[in-house]
Amino acid sequence: MAIVSNGLIPVLDFEALNRSPHSRKSLRMIEEYREILSRFGFEKIQRIGITPRTILNAYKQVRFFFGLPLDEKMKYQSKTEFGDPMGYIPARTERAKGAAKPNLMEMFQFGNPAYGYNVWPDIEYAQFRKVMETLYYEAADVAGPTLMTATERAYGYPDGSLSSILANGNTSIRLIRYAPLDDLDATDDEPLSERHEDINLKTILLPNAIDGPDTQILLPESTSLWHSLGNQAGVFIINSGDMLKLFSTRYLDVPCDVSRALPDLLPDLLSYAVIPSTTHRVQRPVDRTKASYRIVIFLHPRPLVILAHGISAGNFLKFRMSENYGQKIH
Repeated sequence: MAIVSNGLIPVLDFEALNRSPHSRKSLRMIEEYREILSRFGFEKIQRIGITPRTILNAYKQVRFFFGLPLDEKMKYQSKTEFGDPMGYIPARTERAKGAAKPNLMEMFQFGNPAYGYNVWPDIEYAQFRKVMETLYYEAADVAGPTLMTATERAYGYPDGSLSSILANGNTSIRLIRYAPLDDLDATDDEPLSERHEDINLKTILLPNAIDGPDTQILLPESTSLWHSLGNQAGVFIINSGDMLKLFSTRYLDVPCDVSRALPDLLPDLLSYAVIPSTTHRVQRPVDRTKASYRIVIFLHPRPLVILAHGISAGNFLKFRMSENYGQKIH
């Protein structure tokens, strides 16, 4: 498959939107935001509410945790009621739907403390928990509502229709380490994460090293042309998931029988969506001998929230996880 280099998606700076949401500049930005989201399903945005200090501290702790011995990391494992793994997830244990090989990453995942699924390292690693809880607050309570409010304004949805459903939601954060590819005996063309679409409302990739892993997207009109998004300092790569795609049918009079079971209903229903959930993958960095790291935030609503046409977020999540592969990717 061919790959086109970075430059496809312009970078938006949300500083003006946060400071003066109804200024002429902000209104133009909202129009551009809609054009980008409708066309690509991905955005590149600066200043969404997660501070540079929090990002720096989080990546320091990520490197610390994954540097622990494997038997120590294996102590911290759990699952949610939806089968979502929490705590430590070893490399090559998660396979994207339809993929021939497992993804090349080890992970640590945590979420809303109100749901009671988090597994934290022992007390001597208290700083790790403190930093990650700060990151969770900034992601779930600041960045998430900022992005959802922008989406409401861009598409003319009622105020709070998206931003309010994140409150006390099932948002989770995934810390990822990609081991050196030489250590994994991986081939040059083997993606770190196979092609997939995300399940949740929106996904936020925190900025990291310029030479880190590369997110590549497959545009809806193409079956073989991958577009490289690259890595830019201070720029968050954000994409819409299947829940937001489903939500975008909520206010439409769709000409299909919405009383059908999810496996039969969803293909028809999602064909009317106005916000895409774009296929993407994660490709290896140039240097096969170095480990690389990512922090990914999956914005989820409360499980009982109705996304569209009587379909709750919890039921949609259970369905998508059951069809994926026994072990899942968001």
